[in-house]
Amino acid sequence: MYEKDLHEKFVSYLHVCYPRKRELISLLTDILILERESVSRRLNGKVLFTVNEIGKIARCLNVSIDRLLEKNQNPPLFPLNLIMPLRLESIDVLIEQIDKNKEKLKCVEEYPFEVGHIFDSLPVEYFMSYTYLCKFMYFKWAYFFVGNNSFKDYNTWRVPLQIYDYHDELIKCWNNYDAIFYIWDNPVIWNLVGEINLFYKMRILNEKDVALIKKDLHDLLDDVETRTKETGNGKDISKKNADLYISSVNIGVTCIYFQSPEISFIHYKPPFALPALYKDAESFNLIYDWINSMKRVSTLVSGSGAVERRIFFDKQHEIVEKELSLK
Repeated sequence: MYEKDLHEKFVSYLHVCYPRKRELISLLTDILILERESVSRRLNGKVLFTVNEIGKIARCLNVSIDRLLEKNQNPPLFPLNLIMPLRLESIDVLIEQIDKNKEKLKCVEEYPFEVGHIFDSLPVEYFMSYTYLCKFMYFKWAYFFVGNNSFKDYNTWRVPLQIYDYHDELIKCWNNYDAIFYIWDNPVIWNLVGEINLFYKMRILNEKDVALIKKDLHDLLDDVETRTKETGNGKDISKKNADLYISSVNIGVTCIYFQSPEISFIHYKPPFALPALYKDAESFNLIYDWINSMKRVSTLVSGSGAVERRIFFDKQHEIVEKELSLK
């Protein structure tokens, strides 16, 4: 059975990502600083791309050479880096992940990015300004994934300082975004209050803890609703426009795309798995189209969507009040 060599795979991949040949030739002409005819001969196989040319194209178009070298021609789009509950030795794993995220955020500070964010759990920028809710969000992660006794006592546990440093970096990046929209998975608050109830039933949280987290949740909902009237989301983040959509279907995943003229990538966070970053053009284009297509099954509640906004946030307050009443 004939197997394509790397050069053939590379050219085929370019044609998949950029099916309009004229557009592809123009793009490669600019990247390689060659005549259109020279680029066309390379795409037609009459002349081979040099190693340097392949490297330059791969870097500019986020092409993964490693992926092209895989024997499996149809690898899964998102190979999961799985972790099992109660298998990690310490919260250092989370800190290491946060340090990696901080490194990734440095490139976000360099360019104005367009960001699309679809989420099934509250994003960090939503909850990080609320003391008790923020503490609970990080504690529950540590409880589920770190198997030692330091995460049995909620009241004595403190959020590591590195996490607050990460929040500061996140604000800098958020303020540099050119445009951003969110798609809120409908069960987000329902799922969260279920987790709070679970920790209360396990006697990890007491009634006072629940009351403080509950107040933070109500405050968060009020703040987000207020800001969405002006098409801006969150608290102490930014006053720039940020559209908020509410999904009509259950999504069950968090995924973010970052797009700029210089670099684009996907941050994918499946449930019970470590998040992953994807820079190759095929993955980016596919997920970019998917996230934007979800607007068609979502309701825009920011800006002029006054009635829909009021109904949605009233419902979320009702869920918090009803489900976190411990009587």
